[in-house]
Formats: sequence, C-alpha cells, structure tokens
Amino acid sequence: MEPQVFSAIKEQILPLCTIVLEPSDLPSAIRKHGQANQLSAALAYYLSCGENTNEAMLHARSYLSQFPKGYTEDSSRSGELYNLFLDAVDRFHHFYSDVAFYAEQLGVSARYLGQVTRHVANRSPKSVIDERITEEISAMLDTNKPLKEISRLLGFSSQAHLSRYYKKQTGKAPSEVRKR
Repeated sequence: MEPQVFSAIKEQILPLCTIVLEPSDLPSAIRKHGQANQLSAALAYYLSCGENTNEAMLHARSYLSQFPKGYTEDSSRSGELYNLFLDAVDRFHHFYSDVAFYAEQLGVSARYLGQVTRHVANRSPKSVIDERITEEISAMLDTNKPLKEISRLLGFSSQAHLSRYYKKQTGKAPSEVRKR
C-alpha cells in the first residue's frame, strides 16, 4: 500500500470509526476480506440494536458461526451454487459422500459442480465433502460414544470402514486420536 494511501486512511477514515476490527477480532477460520465484511456488518447490526461492544461482538461471531466453513459472499451464480453446495454437505454428509448426489440435489452435473467448486474455493467437491465428514468424525471421537455407534450415525457400513476412511484422511487411526 502506498504511504500516502495509508496516511489518508489513518488521518481521514479511522477517526470516523468507533470500532476498528483487528485481525485478532476475527475467528481463526476467517481471513478473507469478504468474511471480515460479514463480521463488520453483523457487528454494526447488533450495535444498532443498542448492545454494547462486547455483547455485539459475541452475537456477531455467534451469527457467523452458523454459516458452513468456507461460505462465500460472491453473489454470482457460481458463488450462490457453491454456498448451496456447502449447505447441502452440511445437511447430508451423514448419509452421502458422493459428488453426484450433491450435484443432483442442486440440479447440475457433477462436472459443473466440480468446475464451480474449483473456481470459487480452488478445491474439488469431494475434498469439501471429505473434510466435513472428517471434522464430524473428529468431533465425535471427543465424546464417549463407541466407534461402532459413530460409524452407524455417520452412515458407514462398518467400524472398520470408518477407521480406514479416517486414517486415509488424517493419517491417524481413530483409536490413536482417542488416546490423546
């Protein structure tokens, strides 16, 4: 950034702001400009409702945590489709891990869903699905539920299938993770 631009921001814009978000104010997963805008907008809303700064920040973060990880503010058809895909993965990951299922739910081909996902997130749809399933397994491993029960809840045909899948994704067996 040019020094005069930085100076202009510091001297003319910052004095108008009552709250300035620091990088430490953003949840660790949020690092994109658009997501910081979402936090700022949510914060402004709660402040306009008469909440103090700390309450408003807490409510804004809580609001943003409702969105699936990786949500985009891109309002193009690709951005909208990607967000719908994330919503579908969040809803159906317990039952389906096949890209074709999600493409069918969204009314597009698996190939087009792949193109959109790569364009918006620089990832394959399968990697998004696998990451969500792996996150869910990891969260459930922190509970006292038996592995057999976790397998059943997440739609795996057997405990062995879940173990192989998890090890392939993380490099660790579920039993290793549980020993921590």
